[in-house]
Amino acid sequence: MGATVKIASLERLRAFKRDGGHHPPLDENQLDFADTEDKVTGFFFEDGDIVYSLEHSSGEWHEELLAPIGLYALLPDSIEKALSKVQPSWDDTFAYYPCKVVLKDGTVFDNVYIQPEHPWVDYWGYYPEKSQEFSIEDVAEVGDSPMRLPAQFATELYRHGESNGTGYTIFTVVFADGHRQAWGGGNAVDFIRYPAEKGPDDVIQVIPHEGRRDPNIMTRPDYYVCLYSGAPTVQ
Repeated sequence: MGATVKIASLERLRAFKRDGGHHPPLDENQLDFADTEDKVTGFFFEDGDIVYSLEHSSGEWHEELLAPIGLYALLPDSIEKALSKVQPSWDDTFAYYPCKVVLKDGTVFDNVYIQPEHPWVDYWGYYPEKSQEFSIEDVAEVGDSPMRLPAQFATELYRHGESNGTGYTIFTVVFADGHRQAWGGGNAVDFIRYPAEKGPDDVIQVIPHEGRRDPNIMTRPDYYVCLYSGAPTVQ
């Protein structure tokens, strides 16, 4: 939703129209929108195909006729090099890069996902809210976040999925000194607020879905998203 796309060439649209096996079929008026750019306002499934509606171009548009256009700047070489040193966590084949970010104005954020645009939008189904993101062009430094779960534990939580409720994940973290803390929040699980004098190196175990009735359960922090155009960084 909200993605900018380019409609296929007139030749491609005509070829698509001639093939009667497609759903939905193109009508003659849609040919007038060949090679133009538009914005996605809705989508649905029809006979196994993904079909889109656009802001200005009338009719229904099969996914084969639309190409995404990057809305973001390319990843600067210096940031790509730094990001390649951040170990990702994995939700199946999707890689998360939870980072500490220093902006060019000196502002520091410990809870930022730096991600390629189209894999993020394909996976989550929407673009981040403006209040939730900032530009990769404003980033001066990238490194490991002191708020992240170690990658192997976050990956374990992703493997177990959400906790019996749409869009919600609960888990308990076990620390080396025996202390336990439960957290709840959305399905992006990488960032937590560590108890005093504890950090990522103190985590020895995560217990998926445990802690729902813990009176001391904590809400995980909000996070920011910094998207860039182009292929993912080295994984």
